[in-house]
Amino acid sequence: MNCDTEQKMNELNNKLQTISEEQRHNQFAIQKQEQRELALDQLKNQGRRVFDRVLETWYKDKELGHSFLDMRQDVQHTERKLTLELENEKEALRQEKKRLEDREHELYYERKKLSSEVKS
Repeated sequence: MNCDTEQKMNELNNKLQTISEEQRHNQFAIQKQEQRELALDQLKNQGRRVFDRVLETWYKDKELGHSFLDMRQDVQHTERKLTLELENEKEALRQEKKRLEDREHELYYERKKLSSEVKS
């Protein structure tokens, strides 16, 4: 293997190592994002139960009932906003994962091609 080919092979290996590290970071970010989704779902369920209990308790007091309904709507609006943000983050992480996988395949192909050229 000549010096130029060896240098190219080393560059490809370094790029593959970098991609591998980026994939690990991406996978960690995906796991953290999934944990945040689960936590948000748990909070939503707890919030619904709390508001249901409060409204059951204070159903006779119309003014207080309306205040709690307004608060519930505000909470639901915030929940929808957070859900949308998490979905957008999830999509961005998936796109990044796909980009990294595609780049990894390209680099492996280049390395295989270079190895074939050396053997011939």
